[in-house]
Amino acid sequence: MGSFRSIVAALLLATLSGCSPYGFSKQVSDINGSVQALNDSVTSGHKALVDDQTAHYRRALIANRSNVVMAHCEAVLRVARHVPTDADLAKKDDDPVAKPPPRQPCDVYLLADMNKSWLGPPPLPDKLTLSMKALTDYMGALAAVTNATDRDNYNAAVTKLGTAVSGIMTAAGGPAGAAVGAGINLFGWLLGNALDIQRFESLKAAVNKVGTPPKPGDGRPFDDVVQAIASSILALAEDRRSALTDDIGSLKLTLGHGVSEEVYRARLADIQSMAAVVESLNTADPQSAANALMLAHAKLVKAVNEYQPDLASLITTIGTLKDQVSALQTALAAASAPASSSKKGS
Repeated sequence: MGSFRSIVAALLLATLSGCSPYGFSKQVSDINGSVQALNDSVTSGHKALVDDQTAHYRRALIANRSNVVMAHCEAVLRVARHVPTDADLAKKDDDPVAKPPPRQPCDVYLLADMNKSWLGPPPLPDKLTLSMKALTDYMGALAAVTNATDRDNYNAAVTKLGTAVSGIMTAAGGPAGAAVGAGINLFGWLLGNALDIQRFESLKAAVNKVGTPPKPGDGRPFDDVVQAIASSILALAEDRRSALTDDIGSLKLTLGHGVSEEVYRARLADIQSMAAVVESLNTADPQSAANALMLAHAKLVKAVNEYQPDLASLITTIGTLKDQVSALQTALAAASAPASSSKKGS
């Protein structure tokens, strides 16, 4: 069997290079790294928005010399014991998990707020959450396939990739589409590089699926998802910028000769800190990051379909993507000073 394989392989080398197709594992991993950083920037940007809202509440308490109460310090979270049942064992890993109701934290509150229902911090918009999950799942699965080191790793990775591709298609508003796995390649088996070929063919099938309009006049599913994320991030940044601008306007009205120099300095520092964050948000550029991500993926699609791909161009675009996402991450994570500086005037 071994000699037969060697003879046939030698004959095939006359028409085939005998080399594994370029795997693009480094480029895919780099794009995946930028997507993960984009996801982190969404998380940190949302946390900063929640922190700003907490600071806004405290500034209002200080400015109005409000009577406050400590509340909800005895509300200890307790979860009831639950013995696993057959129904629990039948659930899939991706089934939604029931979450406890929002818990109001131990803190100081206005008396008027004591009887209001507690909604908790504002959640991320559903569209942003779903789109971001579809994007991170897709790029993570793509990286896993291109880096699979053996048959078992590949089989597990390509199954997840098929699900992730369906996730991109669904998030873009279209049908899930067909699977993206690659079958055994006879020539690859004869030449001893079947796994390399399968990794490449799965990569090629996946990026072409999400990187090609389903029908004339449609957008690329990948681009539709990325653009939805960019628009949501822009709205998130605008919400935060607007709230900080309002706080700056309110706090600057308390400055004047009627306050001590110490209080004046503290409030001015608070205003300047918020203004610095507003400036960061003014320059936050999710669209440039989205444009770079869409271009990097489009160049990846082009490269896997070419006999001699232009790797230099792809690598340059991936570098630009990394810089754009890093800048966005810094802008969205910028923290304003806590409201402790807004002291009572003399």
